[in-house]
Amino acid sequence: ENSDAVNHLRGVTILANNDKKYFFISKYVTVELAMKCDDQRKFLTDSYREAAATENPAFEGWIFEFDVNYQLDKAHRDESRFCSMMRPWTAGGDLIVEERSVDIYEVFNSSKDLSTLIKSLDIGKVLWAKPKLWCQKSYDFLCVWKSDATTLNMVVANATIASTHSILLTEVNKLATELG
Repeated sequence: ENSDAVNHLRGVTILANNDKKYFFISKYVTVELAMKCDDQRKFLTDSYREAAATENPAFEGWIFEFDVNYQLDKAHRDESRFCSMMRPWTAGGDLIVEERSVDIYEVFNSSKDLSTLIKSLDIGKVLWAKPKLWCQKSYDFLCVWKSDATTLNMVVANATIASTHSILLTEVNKLATELG
């Protein structure tokens, strides 16, 4: 039996003026190619430019999320701090700049794996974690730290360039319940 397969890494977007712009076919392909590049910073820079040319915000979002991942990994390796800008809970407020260390940076497969990481976390150390599932329902990254023996702090982060972004608090609550 002969089966045909089509394998491609990029797709075409036709703009309003009929220009054709090519970009990676999926977020998965984008991440896999980026991981194989010797110069990930250059890959990100070039990808930002190409994604913007497609006029598709989702493509720019993929690259931004990969950029945050790159920055967290670099901060962990360099033992430096990660600086982020967070939106306040109320509409129209100014962005809040927050800076945290990246003592541990891990990709986790399940809340059970995350729980194991958190239980071994020392007081004052900061864990940044990324779910392996790339289509996670509510967050792209988690930042967790223990301020004392009984207090666990968690920041749920979405890497987005959009001016607004929804978050499923039921999913965050479910995660908090699973973590105990």
